[in-house]
Amino acid sequence: MPFGSLPGQLMFLLSLLVSGACNLYLSANEDEVQSSALITLLNTPEVKTYQASSRATAAVLACLALCWESNTPPTQVLQEIVPIKPKAWKAWSEFVVDNIREKRTQFVWGKNESTDCLNDEEDKLLLELIDDAHAAHDQYIKDHTIT
Repeated sequence: MPFGSLPGQLMFLLSLLVSGACNLYLSANEDEVQSSALITLLNTPEVKTYQASSRATAAVLACLALCWESNTPPTQVLQEIVPIKPKAWKAWSEFVVDNIREKRTQFVWGKNESTDCLNDEEDKLLLELIDDAHAAHDQYIKDHTIT
């Protein structure tokens, strides 16, 4: 408590009283306030949830959700979500970014210069990552009835 002057002490006590009242109000209406804030932040009452079987699936779903209907660059989002740089992940991210950038309703991938230099182990990892990305992409397209 400040010892400077009586008005300073009264203002300090008043701020404690207001803070306590706000905390009591928020704790009493916590669920309502959180739901209202979440709906306001999302600007839509519809919230979709997904269960991802792997980190790659989760990354693709997040990238699709953030980039499909906006001008957000998918490369930047994917690098923020999965910052690792092995060759297989690099090739995988190129396929994911191309599919999102082109807004393809069918997941497309194939051989390119990034996949030419992969060894057998990396090629196997790439196929697993592609399967995860394909599943996530198809689920997102289906859930959002995109044709």
